[in-house]
Amino acid sequence: MPPQPDYELQTLAEILEGKRIVHCHSYRQDEIAMLIRVADDFKFQIGTFQHVLEGYKVADEIARHGAGASSFSDWWAYKMEVMDAIPWNGQMLWKAGVVTSFNSDSDELARHMNTEASKAVRYGGLSREEAIKFVTLNPAKQLRIDAMCGSLEPGKDADFVIWSADPLSVYARCMQTWVDGVRQFDVETDRIMRARDAQTRTALIALATSEWGKSGGGDSGGGKGRSGRRGAAPGMPDADTPPVDDANIGNDARSGGSLLARLRFNQRDRLMEMVRSGIDPAAIRPGECGCDQMDSWSAIFEVTGGEGGVR
Repeated sequence: MPPQPDYELQTLAEILEGKRIVHCHSYRQDEIAMLIRVADDFKFQIGTFQHVLEGYKVADEIARHGAGASSFSDWWAYKMEVMDAIPWNGQMLWKAGVVTSFNSDSDELARHMNTEASKAVRYGGLSREEAIKFVTLNPAKQLRIDAMCGSLEPGKDADFVIWSADPLSVYARCMQTWVDGVRQFDVETDRIMRARDAQTRTALIALATSEWGKSGGGDSGGGKGRSGRRGAAPGMPDADTPPVDDANIGNDARSGGSLLARLRFNQRDRLMEMVRSGIDPAAIRPGECGCDQMDSWSAIFEVTGGEGGVR
């Protein structure tokens, strides 16, 4: 059999041969300076320092090595490594000649990188043209894909957004999104589709409600309080019973929602009443409050007879 490949050594070999570019997660100046020295000693290239929140302290060293910097715009003081972060970091790196960009670890904030770019105007006084490059052309350069995307030029992939106002403004709305020259989103088309889908949704809810009423959900009225399904306990869910919304269980219980919601809520009240009556909570034996039985219908009801009697 052929020998097992060593992927770690293979990766290191590709780095030394210049086939693989290093992108380094970093925060503090000492770790940034350390890796630059290692790269200089072994003669390999660092592509970008990610996060690089103390990059402003060693901006000249980063520029001399030729690495880029992809920073947070204004996140700091949430752990020890970022205590010295400042909002002028991006501007100071850019001024030193470093190809600088902004990024975010938040999937929500990543949807609004245009307003993150505007912080480079507020903190550092960059021109609006240079600030927008922090989230367009400069990241493409750092990833070595600027020949395909990152700016509006002939021959590129035609990935762009049309805004209702200045892209750096918090009031700007996305009007159209184009990917590879194909319009993927349009606000007017979206408005029409929302109205269409709202009508469809209303019709489906009405249909589901009428079918639920016909299927004997809850008590069927014909079997001494039993549900429509033979052998099921009163109020037990049939196959068509919609699931319980645990997130709104208290609201469901107060408003007379599903049986399971009411049972859970009542058991919670039962425990509180036992404590209020003077019983030491430590003296309540497992199972007395019933809260350990709420996760399973079979634990709530014991079906004992062929006719679905409940004990």
